[in-house]
Amino acid sequence: MANHLVPHQPSNVPGRVRAVSSRPLDDPSKNEIGTLFEALRNHWWLVLASGALALFAGWWGQRNQLPEYTAEVLLQHSQDTEMAIFGLGAQSGTDYGTRLEIIRSRAVMGRVVDSLGLQVRSEHPELRTDVIQAVEVDAEAPLGAYVLRSAGSGVVLESRSEQTELARADGNGIIEGPGFRMQIDPAAIPPGDDGFAFGIRFREDAISSLQGRARVEPGDGLDLIRIRYTDNDPVHAAAVVNTISTAYQAHRANTARDAATRSREFIRVQMEVLNDSLRKVQEQLVAYQEQSQIVAPEVEVGSRMEALFAAERELDELRFTQTVLQGRLDQLAGAPAEQEGEILSSIMNLGDTYVQGASAYNSQYQQLISERRALTGGRFGMTAESERVQMLDSRIGSLVVSMRDAATISGQLLNRRISDVQGRIASLRTEVARVPSQTAELTRLQQLVDAVRQPYETMANEYYQAQIAEGVEAGDVEVVDPAPVPLRPDPSQKALNMAIALLAGLLLGSMGAVVLERLDSSIKDATDAERASGYAVLGNVPLITSGSGRSQTVWLGQESFRSIRTNLRFAFTEEPRVLAVSSPAPGEGKSTVVANLASCYVDQGARVLLIDADMRRPQIHRIVNVPQEPGLSDVLLEDCELPEAVQPSSVNAKLHVLPCGSVVSNPAELLGSERFERLIRYLRTVYDAILIDTPPVLAVTDAAVVGTVSDGVLVVVRANGTDKEALEKAVNELRRVKAPVAGVILNGVESEGSGHSYYESYYKDSRSNDEEDRFLLQSSHK
Repeated sequence: MANHLVPHQPSNVPGRVRAVSSRPLDDPSKNEIGTLFEALRNHWWLVLASGALALFAGWWGQRNQLPEYTAEVLLQHSQDTEMAIFGLGAQSGTDYGTRLEIIRSRAVMGRVVDSLGLQVRSEHPELRTDVIQAVEVDAEAPLGAYVLRSAGSGVVLESRSEQTELARADGNGIIEGPGFRMQIDPAAIPPGDDGFAFGIRFREDAISSLQGRARVEPGDGLDLIRIRYTDNDPVHAAAVVNTISTAYQAHRANTARDAATRSREFIRVQMEVLNDSLRKVQEQLVAYQEQSQIVAPEVEVGSRMEALFAAERELDELRFTQTVLQGRLDQLAGAPAEQEGEILSSIMNLGDTYVQGASAYNSQYQQLISERRALTGGRFGMTAESERVQMLDSRIGSLVVSMRDAATISGQLLNRRISDVQGRIASLRTEVARVPSQTAELTRLQQLVDAVRQPYETMANEYYQAQIAEGVEAGDVEVVDPAPVPLRPDPSQKALNMAIALLAGLLLGSMGAVVLERLDSSIKDATDAERASGYAVLGNVPLITSGSGRSQTVWLGQESFRSIRTNLRFAFTEEPRVLAVSSPAPGEGKSTVVANLASCYVDQGARVLLIDADMRRPQIHRIVNVPQEPGLSDVLLEDCELPEAVQPSSVNAKLHVLPCGSVVSNPAELLGSERFERLIRYLRTVYDAILIDTPPVLAVTDAAVVGTVSDGVLVVVRANGTDKEALEKAVNELRRVKAPVAGVILNGVESEGSGHSYYESYYKDSRSNDEEDRFLLQSSHK
């Protein structure tokens, strides 16, 4: 071979050139924000459409929104209530959270529903109080949809489902329907066929709705409670909150009076027992004084006697409590079932000291009894056979069983305490035996009288307080600031809601854009190429377009190849002599790129040989306008000598071309042969740069074989055409055979404006438009 080609003396001896670093690039996860902006730019129409649609939906949903009015009432709890008998009257008010929950309870809200007839649900809330002056609804009123229409001389009530007339209003505007009776203002009914539409709902549904709409919040002070309600009718809003405050006052007053009545009755019974005990101990004291003739004995008991007396007082109290408890238990054993609750409630009044959980049981029992009274009381109250009443009776029965068990266990614990105190008394009496018996006995009797008198006097005082509390009509709740009818509607939230809708639409559109971007697996820019391959992008080759901007894109193409040449210099310790150019799949434009890159080398004064090693689908001979034969395959098969196969390009005489040659059936074997490797070693001594066009990596193994004898492999990918996974597989295949990957060239990038951003496809397929493939190559020499 050396005899046929005159060797050009390059600056260095032949040999493989090592890359500066063969380590792949790390995954550039820091570019997630850039990926997001790229997705928004590619799918901006989706973002704008989503935002516009959400904005329209927000406007459409609020177009007929009526103004709303909020009424507010301020309540205050009294701290020095007279109903705090044994703590029963005040225990539910001391806990702030308990007060709020009581206001939200069904007992209070049910009073409001019944008082205002809130089972009536109007489809014209702004006209409710104008049309309906007063309303009464039965608790068991059936569901129904109705309409009031003006008909000639009167008002007609019709069923909306059956389109039939049900009733007519009398001269006073009173009309009766199924389970309800209301007084209306005929002049306020809207004219036309629509009339005033309303419906009847279940009482429980009305209560639940009121609980959800009424806002009960702590006030600024410790004992202040604020109640708010919002409605389209300002008069109705004020009526609701004022009625809630009234219902809560009545509930608190009734609860306090009931507690006071129970306390008074319990105290009366205890006072009778204490009175008998006091009379007996006083008789014993008088009899002993007459017998012993002692009127004013000296006190010699001291501290031990005081301890003894204290223990005896404790024993007496325990026995007294035991007597009361046992009496109630005996009474309970023979009492009918309907009286068991009240008897157990009186036992619970002994307090938590003697009955564990007494306060909680008593409070829960009274709450259930109040609810039952609310259900069964009044003109339209439920009967005992009602399902709800039976469910409530079942809960009361379960509570009574728990109270009975607690009372029984308390009796057993009380017996243990009595035994303990008796043992302590026996020990003290032994120590006091040294005290003169008469003095000790007299002192004991006097102390016993005092011990009985003190609780009796306390009971008498509490009995008097219970009588006062029972007679008080008002509870411990005061309306500080009643709710006036609001004159101004609440601030409109339309602008805010539309802004939120717009932001939500833009966010959903952005998410959709990101999803579409993720679903599109094609490489769009250098960042995608670097992520998929793990290697740096050495250059972006722009798309050559026709028209007024063609000269600019040609100039950008020339500059891109010069940039690739420069980047290759810095990618290796020495400038590479042999470069193989391939792509993951056909149609990426690798042949055009390698031809233009070879032209760039020639422009910079290098002696260049362009080899077409793509023997299966050769393109180089058409791009540079040289015959296909003889060529590389003929040289490797020794059908011709190398000088005969190497031809100067008609485009640029300084560019030598070794076309693919004759078509062969085994190109991989030829390219992997030792003769091909010797050929490349020889050509290194003749040329400054050798560029080899190879088949796609994933199509055949030819590119991987050629890559092993080159200084570096350039992988060409097409913007918006090459799949990321295909690029990743191609690079992995080259790594597997240890072919040195120099980097990636992004082809077909669309230039925009300044030429700094590139997108979409590159040149047309070389088989369909050869002139387009040659244009950039020719232009680079002008």
